Amino acid sequence: MKVIQVISTIGLSSIKHTLGGLPMAAGFGFSYLEVATYTAIGGVLGVTAVLFLTGFVQSIRHRYFPPKVKKVRKKFTKTNRLIVKVKKNFGIIGIAFITPCILSVPIGTLVAYGIYRDRKKVWLYQTAAVLVWSFGGAALVQPVAQWLGA
Repeated sequence: MKVIQVISTIGLSSIKHTLGGLPMAAGFGFSYLEVATYTAIGGVLGVTAVLFLTGFVQSIRHRYFPPKVKKVRKKFTKTNRLIVKVKKNFGIIGIAFITPCILSVPIGTLVAYGIYRDRKKVWLYQTAAVLVWSFGGAALVQPVAQWLGA
């Protein structure tokens, strides 16, 4: 049973890290170190998978669907405005920092890669942000889960 809980925690953390994986792991009754470790593994796997698959998917997409030159006016949503504001003020570090908690791991990684185009740099900053959120978030959700009796 614990293997299924670990796999589901890692899987959810690779997609929705802070608002999904951390509460789930704490709810399963994992210790602080287990919560931090499993969510960190999931987040790093998510970042790595997105960066690895991005080039592959883009090459297939361009092969079968060549880009058309079209002038489309972009819509600015609250999320787009937030990303632009963070990019202008804080750069890749800011985007990496908001990725696990506000954006999801795949979307934040794609946004950072789309702006900076340096896989190693994006991977490094995204991974560092996931680790910070894993260990810091585990310190926050663990006492709450114990207080609730999980």
